[in-house]
Amino acid sequence: MNRQQNSLLTLIELAQRQLDDAALALKRAAQKHQQAQQQLATLQQYRHDYVERLQQSSQTGLSLPNYHNFRQFITTLDDAITRQNTVLSQCSEQIDKNRGVWMRKKQQLQSYEMLQKRHIRQHQRLEQRQEQRNNDELALQQRRRHSQPL
Repeated sequence: MNRQQNSLLTLIELAQRQLDDAALALKRAAQKHQQAQQQLATLQQYRHDYVERLQQSSQTGLSLPNYHNFRQFITTLDDAITRQNTVLSQCSEQIDKNRGVWMRKKQQLQSYEMLQKRHIRQHQRLEQRQEQRNNDELALQQRRRHSQPL
């Protein structure tokens, strides 16, 4: 194996590691996004349940301080939902960024692999030419031996 081939193999191994790292980062970002979605759904469900409790309590009679506590807590939940939507948006942006990195790393690896294949084909052609020359030389020598008078 020549030096150029060794260099290509080294680049391919490095590119493969970088691609694996990018895939792992993309997977982690997707998991974080999923967790953020679940947290948002939990907050929304909690808010919905609390609003229902407020409506039920209002029908059976609710003191003004309790009503204010309910409203204040619902406002706190609304703020938490807004913050969680921001987190979810940031997670989506991170996924897009990591997907772009992964795609570039994959493209880079494919380029190196293509160069390696081209190099191998070129090397094989050279070997075939050399083998053909050797065969031609052998055939020429045999013909000379047979055509020379004894």
